[in-house]
Amino acid sequence: MSKEIAVVQNLIGALDDSRLQYGERAVRTAHPDLKELLERIARTHRVIADDLAGRLIAAGGKARRHGSRMGPLRARLAEGLARIGFHVETAYASQMEKREAGILHGFRNAVTRVRDIGLRNRLQLHRHEIERASMEIGCLRLAMRVNLRTVRAAAHVSPHAPAHSNPVQINR
Repeated sequence: MSKEIAVVQNLIGALDDSRLQYGERAVRTAHPDLKELLERIARTHRVIADDLAGRLIAAGGKARRHGSRMGPLRARLAEGLARIGFHVETAYASQMEKREAGILHGFRNAVTRVRDIGLRNRLQLHRHEIERASMEIGCLRLAMRVNLRTVRAAAHVSPHAPAHSNPVQINR
């Protein structure tokens, strides 16, 4: 049972890390859809981590909360990488998508390692919630990239050029 407790404890730490990181980013985000998604998934992670912590305590384990030791370091690194990118909010969405993929992997791992049927069923239920969140992030990230490309393309077209004009001259 101690290995099962350790697997669940690691999952709780990952959920708490992402919850804290998403909450901080939601404050700094101007994009309304990204802001709402960050806040909603942070709440989802809190609810899932609370549920798993309660089940861990009921099974005789200790539930350490407030993330892992490496969480703040990973958050600073991710923030730095986002800041050097072209568009910070799109970088946030991309990092969020990768983070959710890691958490989803953790859930899949936990489901295969936990023998307690009740806990395994809860893990599978929560895994589906994480899968849904991951799909929403992916859809939003793609929409943000398409909008960003449209804005970039529009910036390169002169508003005064006739629609039929071609800036490239071909010598014949």
